[in-house]
Amino acid sequence: MPQSGPDAGAFVPSQGRRPTSGWRRRTFASLIESSNYRRFVLGQAISLVGTWMQMIGQSWLVLQLTGSATALGLVAAVQTLPILLLSPYAGVLVDRRSKRRVLLATQTVMALLALALGLLTLTHTVRLWMVMVIAGAMGLANCVDNPARQSFVPEIVGTDLVANAVSLNSSMVNAARAVGPALAGVLIVSVGVGACFLFNTVSFVAVIIALATMKPELLHPAVRSAHGQVCSRAGAAARRLSLRATDPAAVYSAADDGADRRAVL
Repeated sequence: MPQSGPDAGAFVPSQGRRPTSGWRRRTFASLIESSNYRRFVLGQAISLVGTWMQMIGQSWLVLQLTGSATALGLVAAVQTLPILLLSPYAGVLVDRRSKRRVLLATQTVMALLALALGLLTLTHTVRLWMVMVIAGAMGLANCVDNPARQSFVPEIVGTDLVANAVSLNSSMVNAARAVGPALAGVLIVSVGVGACFLFNTVSFVAVIIALATMKPELLHPAVRSAHGQVCSRAGAAARRLSLRATDPAAVYSAADDGADRRAVL
């Protein structure tokens, strides 16, 4: 017979999780239940702000060097075309390796690239071709980083909380999208565009620390087939939901680019 009484229809978590009651626990369930996800979100929040600051700073720098809208578009194309063309293939490679180690590698590479651009800018030796090379390298790193980061979320929180975790990630991305360009504008006016790149370098350190201090025993590794393809339903769900929380490094449309530059100008 159907269950009746005050407990009917109550949330019953699987895998021995504590009941999530109250709107705070329902809204922030993945943060409350997973210490690893708390580290991950904190690191990602700082890093995404830095990423937006670098995007605005890079656009401003190209305008300073060339004064050309065409050059600005070319730099954006060099950075985003690798993501558009190579991300599906990079995702296949990522599925065959430890997501955590892949992210540690990509975040370190991008931190070094941001540092290089910052130092070149501060020493007044930067040239347009240097910006294009660094932007292209950033795009290649993001080809691997984006699918690794998105598919790593269900491994952190497990299948029960993946939807909640992706929803919180979406909110974090949108908040960084508002805060990053504003901070970039303040730094460009008060300190100089090079400060945006150095801040982004430091922001990557937050992610690296978060990944390095995670507890491996609390992760939920995805089950792979003999061909190395991920079989976890959680991974597939995260990829679908992540389309609603696109990160600024993954797709930087011409409309968004123009709007953000106008905000700085």
